[in-house]
Amino acid sequence: MTGCATPSEVRAIRDHIERNLTETLSAEQLAAIFKVSRSQIFRIFAEDGGVARYTWERRLHRAMRMLSQPTYNNLSIGAIGYECGFSTDAHFSRSFKARFAMTPRNARTEAQQAWQSSNASSESRERHIAYLAAWIRDL
Repeated sequence: MTGCATPSEVRAIRDHIERNLTETLSAEQLAAIFKVSRSQIFRIFAEDGGVARYTWERRLHRAMRMLSQPTYNNLSIGAIGYECGFSTDAHFSRSFKARFAMTPRNARTEAQQAWQSSNASSESRERHIAYLAAWIRDL
Protein backbone atom coordinates (compact mmCIF):
# COMPACT_ATOMS: atom_id res chain seq x y z
CA MET A 1 0.00 0.00 0.00
CA THR A 2 1.52 3.26 -1.07
CA GLY A 3 0.18 6.78 -1.56
CA CYS A 4 -3.45 7.32 -0.58
CA ALA A 5 -5.14 4.27 0.81
CA THR A 6 -7.95 2.86 -1.27
CA PRO A 7 -11.31 2.09 0.33
CA SER A 8 -10.47 -1.63 0.30
CA GLU A 9 -7.14 -0.96 2.03
CA VAL A 10 -8.86 1.14 4.67
CA ARG A 11 -11.42 -1.64 5.14
CA ALA A 12 -8.59 -4.17 5.53
CA ILE A 13 -6.98 -2.05 8.27
CA ARG A 14 -10.30 -1.59 10.07
CA ASP A 15 -11.05 -5.32 9.76
CA HIS A 16 -7.63 -6.10 11.23
CA ILE A 17 -8.40 -3.89 14.21
CA GLU A 18 -11.81 -5.52 14.67
CA ARG A 19 -10.24 -9.01 14.66
CA ASN A 20 -7.51 -7.97 17.12
CA LEU A 21 -9.28 -5.80 19.69
CA THR A 22 -7.63 -7.64 22.57
CA GLU A 23 -4.19 -6.66 21.28
CA THR A 24 -2.34 -3.39 21.72
CA LEU A 25 -2.80 -1.62 18.39
CA SER A 26 -0.75 1.44 17.54
CA ALA A 27 -0.32 3.52 14.42
CA GLU A 28 3.27 2.25 14.19
CA GLN A 29 2.19 -1.39 14.30
CA LEU A 30 -0.54 -0.88 11.73
CA ALA A 31 1.84 1.02 9.46
CA ALA A 32 4.33 -1.85 9.62
CA ILE A 33 1.71 -4.55 9.05
CA PHE A 34 0.08 -2.78 6.10
CA LYS A 35 3.29 -1.23 4.74
CA VAL A 36 2.09 2.37 4.84
CA SER A 37 3.47 5.40 6.60
CA ARG A 38 2.37 6.41 10.07
CA SER A 39 1.11 9.63 8.49
CA GLN A 40 -1.18 7.59 6.25
CA ILE A 41 -2.54 5.74 9.28
CA PHE A 42 -3.12 9.05 11.05
CA ARG A 43 -5.00 10.38 8.00
CA ILE A 44 -7.15 7.26 7.79
CA PHE A 45 -8.26 7.62 11.41
CA ALA A 46 -8.31 11.42 11.68
CA GLU A 47 -12.12 11.63 11.48
CA ASP A 48 -12.38 8.97 14.20
CA GLY A 49 -10.13 10.87 16.62
CA GLY A 50 -7.10 8.67 15.92
CA VAL A 51 -6.28 4.98 16.07
CA ALA A 52 -6.53 4.77 19.85
CA ARG A 53 -9.94 6.44 19.93
CA TYR A 54 -11.23 4.26 17.08
CA THR A 55 -9.99 1.10 18.84
CA TRP A 56 -11.51 2.23 22.16
CA GLU A 57 -14.88 2.83 20.46
CA ARG A 58 -14.81 -0.58 18.73
CA ARG A 59 -13.99 -2.31 22.03
CA LEU A 60 -16.85 -0.59 23.80
CA HIS A 61 -19.33 -1.34 21.02
CA ARG A 62 -18.32 -5.01 21.09
CA ALA A 63 -18.81 -5.00 24.86
CA MET A 64 -22.26 -3.44 24.49
CA ARG A 65 -23.24 -6.09 21.94
CA MET A 66 -22.01 -8.86 24.23
CA LEU A 67 -23.78 -7.43 27.29
CA SER A 68 -26.99 -7.09 25.27
CA GLN A 69 -27.12 -10.67 24.01
CA PRO A 70 -28.32 -13.58 26.15
CA THR A 71 -25.66 -15.76 24.54
CA TYR A 72 -23.05 -14.09 26.75
CA ASN A 73 -24.97 -14.17 30.05
CA ASN A 74 -22.66 -16.95 31.24
CA LEU A 75 -19.67 -14.55 31.10
CA SER A 76 -19.00 -12.17 33.95
CA ILE A 77 -18.89 -8.48 33.17
CA GLY A 78 -15.15 -8.52 33.85
CA ALA A 79 -14.69 -11.40 31.41
CA ILE A 80 -16.57 -9.46 28.74
CA GLY A 81 -14.33 -6.46 29.36
CA TYR A 82 -11.27 -8.67 29.03
CA GLU A 83 -12.64 -10.27 25.83
CA CYS A 84 -13.02 -6.76 24.42
CA GLY A 85 -9.45 -5.72 25.17
CA PHE A 86 -9.67 -4.04 28.57
CA SER A 87 -6.97 -5.10 31.02
CA THR A 88 -8.88 -4.39 34.25
CA ASP A 89 -12.50 -4.44 35.39
CA ALA A 90 -12.16 -0.89 36.71
CA HIS A 91 -10.85 0.48 33.41
CA PHE A 92 -13.61 -1.30 31.52
CA SER A 93 -16.35 -0.02 33.84
CA ARG A 94 -15.06 3.58 33.79
CA SER A 95 -14.69 3.57 30.01
CA PHE A 96 -18.10 2.00 29.47
CA LYS A 97 -19.83 4.47 31.77
CA ALA A 98 -18.03 7.41 30.14
CA ARG A 99 -19.18 6.27 26.70
CA PHE A 100 -22.72 5.04 27.37
CA ALA A 101 -23.68 6.93 30.57
CA MET A 102 -24.51 3.65 32.31
CA THR A 103 -22.55 0.89 33.95
CA PRO A 104 -21.99 -2.41 32.16
CA ARG A 105 -24.19 -4.07 34.79
CA ASN A 106 -27.05 -1.65 34.07
CA ALA A 107 -26.69 -2.27 30.33
CA ARG A 108 -26.88 -6.01 30.86
CA THR A 109 -29.86 -5.69 33.21
CA GLU A 110 -31.77 -3.47 30.77
CA ALA A 111 -31.06 -5.85 27.89
CA GLN A 112 -32.15 -8.88 29.94
CA GLN A 113 -35.37 -7.14 30.93
CA ALA A 114 -36.01 -6.26 27.30
CA TRP A 115 -35.43 -9.87 26.22
CA GLN A 116 -37.70 -11.19 28.97
CA SER A 117 -40.40 -8.67 28.19
CA SER A 118 -40.17 -9.41 24.50
CA ASN A 119 -41.01 -13.01 25.23
CA ALA A 120 -44.14 -11.94 27.14
CA SER A 121 -46.23 -10.88 24.15
CA SER A 122 -45.80 -10.15 20.48
CA GLU A 123 -46.91 -6.52 20.90
CA SER A 124 -44.48 -6.05 23.75
CA ARG A 125 -41.79 -7.87 21.76
CA GLU A 126 -42.20 -5.52 18.81
CA ARG A 127 -42.03 -2.50 21.10
CA HIS A 128 -38.86 -3.73 22.80
CA ILE A 129 -37.23 -4.66 19.52
CA ALA A 130 -37.97 -1.16 18.21
CA TYR A 131 -36.57 0.31 21.43
CA LEU A 132 -33.40 -1.78 21.23
CA ALA A 133 -32.94 -0.97 17.53
CA ALA A 134 -33.28 2.75 18.23
CA TRP A 135 -30.94 2.45 21.20
CA ILE A 136 -28.28 0.67 19.15
CA ARG A 137 -28.63 3.19 16.30
CA ASP A 138 -28.07 6.02 18.78
CA LEU A 139 -24.84 4.43 19.98
